[in-house]
Amino acid sequence: MNEERIAVTISPQVEELFLQKQYKRLFDFFKDLLLFSKSLKNSIMVCIPHLFQYGFKNCEDPSIKTLYTLISNPNSNIIFWPDRNDCNLSLLSLKKKDLLVNYSSIGVLSCFLKKFKIPLILSTEKDIYHKDECNEVSCINIPCKKTLDLDVSALSGMDNFFQKLKENCDKNLNEWIIHKDNIQIFDFRYMFYLAAFSMSVEEELYDEIKKIEFFDDYILKDIKKEDPYVLKDIATSILRAYLYDPAGDSKKRKKYSIDYHKNTLDKKKGFDLFRLDVVDMRYSGYKDGHSGAKRILLARKKGRQFVVAYVPDHEFSETLINSRIEALEKMMQSEQAR
Repeated sequence: MNEERIAVTISPQVEELFLQKQYKRLFDFFKDLLLFSKSLKNSIMVCIPHLFQYGFKNCEDPSIKTLYTLISNPNSNIIFWPDRNDCNLSLLSLKKKDLLVNYSSIGVLSCFLKKFKIPLILSTEKDIYHKDECNEVSCINIPCKKTLDLDVSALSGMDNFFQKLKENCDKNLNEWIIHKDNIQIFDFRYMFYLAAFSMSVEEELYDEIKKIEFFDDYILKDIKKEDPYVLKDIATSILRAYLYDPAGDSKKRKKYSIDYHKNTLDKKKGFDLFRLDVVDMRYSGYKDGHSGAKRILLARKKGRQFVVAYVPDHEFSETLINSRIEALEKMMQSEQAR
């Protein structure tokens, strides 16, 4: 299961349809959801409460049993998700101030909030969830502590679905994930998916995202003191370099191409070395006045490309390059020996 994909889930109102045996409305909702999500198989995962797995399979209504079969298909990207409700989301309420308690879908939502993901929440009608500030001593991270308003989107047409997903990606990328303490490689990979959807990357290119290789956790050490918004620029710049030809190539340049080219020291132990500009997604860094001083070092060898280092001041020292490339070479030799 690729948890780096963009998270989508359902609201308690959809769960209520099942509990109240409103099977026709439930079937229509999931029929559209299956249709819309099918075209985004590589980029999103739709997580519904694990409770539905047993409920759908054993439902008295044959149409709901059909839903179970369709969702259980290996090609479906709708997933029965464990509803581990280990966050005090009993504090969650609708805009109308009806308190939401004892819903499996709230447990699914809490899992994502604790991972600094705001999933796209889908329902039969538009609403807003309000989450009060949590005073639990054990709740030490932002999702549990802060007051939140979470948009609930009505599932009403493919265009609406795409637009709400894009808005959700932008919100996650600009306001949420980058404020997580102790950013990990997994978080960078999640940012790749968010940025790719924001850039309207073709669905088949999502396979390329899986090929982005970070050498060890060196970049996490390099970025430790950076401002959160620089982390977003680092992630999106890396993604653009992997997906598109350089901005300096006038014949192959795309809308989101970015400036990267050979490093001054361009070869080391058989690795081709490239330096990548770190810029906002609005810019390419190529002759546009926005190149700045921040740089990523990329190393290519035998069809693989690694993110090796980050510097805020333009130049990679020879000492830094030597130490990282030597360690990278040892790692590749170790892989071959297995």
